[in-house]
Amino acid sequence: MRVVIRYYRRSLERIGPIVLEAYRLERKEERTQGDLLDIVSELSERYANTPDVLVEAVLLDSRGEERGALAYTAGGAPQLLFPRPARLLRIHLVDDAAVSVQAPQPVDKLPSYTPRDEVYVYAGRIGVENPRIVGVLLETDKGTRLMMLQQKGVKKDSNSSKAPQ
Repeated sequence: MRVVIRYYRRSLERIGPIVLEAYRLERKEERTQGDLLDIVSELSERYANTPDVLVEAVLLDSRGEERGALAYTAGGAPQLLFPRPARLLRIHLVDDAAVSVQAPQPVDKLPSYTPRDEVYVYAGRIGVENPRIVGVLLETDKGTRLMMLQQKGVKKDSNSSKAPQ
């Protein structure tokens, strides 16, 4: 068994009309000694006062298959964008018309943007300039995740589409 450790640095990225907190891979190393939990514990102590660093440790077996993964950041980011660090491939914008009950739109019809550089998503904030955008679909190398956005001053709930009585 071996552990691959990846070190990322937080960055603010503009992708189309979206601004999000993402990460850039700085370096990686490999360890053949130590337990996954012990390694992450050691790294969390080392980077406890470094909020812009994300550390991911992945346990690999002798065939190179993942057996476990843990990530740590002291950043206190408000929202988990993806369950573990994942390379962002594309962002799809979901506006209020796309989620309409009368005419929902398929993903391939949504406006989408590709990052210029290699960036990773994990935990962070998403900002959008257009109030009609209600969500973003994050397409990554590890899957896809829909993030619904809450506009300033507007609380979205299940009753917001009902007509007043």
